Amino acid sequence: MTRHADPIALAVQTRIWREKSPGEKILLTARLWMQARALKLAVVRQRHPEWDAARVEAAVREAMHGGRA
Repeated sequence: MTRHADPIALAVQTRIWREKSPGEKILLTARLWMQARALKLAVVRQRHPEWDAARVEAAVREAMHGGRA
C-alpha cells in the first residue's frame, strides 16, 4: 500500500504523470535511476573507505542489479 501524507498531492502527481509522453516518462525514470545509483555509490564509499574503486563499483552494481537496498 502506498502512503502519502496528502491525498491531494498524490492526485496531482498522478495527473502530471499521466500527462507525460512515453519519452518524458523514460527520461524521468532514467534520471531517477541515475540519482539512486549516485546515492548508493556515495553510501558504499562512506561505509567502506578502505575499498578501491573496482570493489565499490562491484558492490554498487550488485546492489542495483541484484535487488538489495
